[in-house]
Amino acid sequence: MRSGYKALAALCSLAISVNTGCSGSGTSSAVSGESAATALPTGETSDMSVAAVFHQASEKDLSPSAECASAVAFTSTGVQCMGSGVSADGNVVTISAAGSYSISGTCADGQIIIDCGKDDDVYLVLNGVDLTCKTGPAILCESADKLTVTLNTNTQNSISDGTDYSTDEAESTGAALFSRETLVINGDGSLSVNGAYRDGIRSKDGLRLCGGNITVTAVEDGIIGKDYLLAAAGTITVNSGLDGLKSTNSSDSGKGY
Repeated sequence: MRSGYKALAALCSLAISVNTGCSGSGTSSAVSGESAATALPTGETSDMSVAAVFHQASEKDLSPSAECASAVAFTSTGVQCMGSGVSADGNVVTISAAGSYSISGTCADGQIIIDCGKDDDVYLVLNGVDLTCKTGPAILCESADKLTVTLNTNTQNSISDGTDYSTDEAESTGAALFSRETLVINGDGSLSVNGAYRDGIRSKDGLRLCGGNITVTAVEDGIIGKDYLLAAAGTITVNSGLDGLKSTNSSDSGKGY
């Protein structure tokens, strides 16, 4: 293989189910190795070829590693951080360097913030985490080159934001999983996302869904990418008050798909 992209459509398995408040009824689209839905606003479906999707989904996106050099464990007594590039202040965890980080444990009011250099790739491997942040996104990527969230095999993970954000974060973020940079979600585990304030998953750059069993419940929009939203593999279920899946860049003709 000359490039890092997988072009074998037969390896792709994708199923999407969307139920939005605007449509009044659920609309589902199931795909296995032939085509992939990329945007499903207000209960409608939109398809593009697997070749187009896989042009953006690298082999590493589709075949992630669960190996981690550092780890974060939420416990009943606080947060344990092991390894370099990660620190905690109370129940707020800050990741400040490129690398792979295992995330596990339960916290009723905590947060993971990624604040790295613009060339840093950060990999969060969710190993059975149940994380709620009452005043902002449970996972917030402020700065990095790319954030990859891997759902480790045979794990169930859950993240949620609260209904009352702090004033300075409400308009600029507003999702349980929010990234200002490219966001990739992959792996073979499960992720339940509750967007109690507004949206479920949102990227202010591109968003690639490359694996896992992802269930999103959101007051407003379910899953949003700005420059693009690509669904290459996995099972995606969205229950939202407004749009299910969408991209929002309408100013650039080469983006917003």
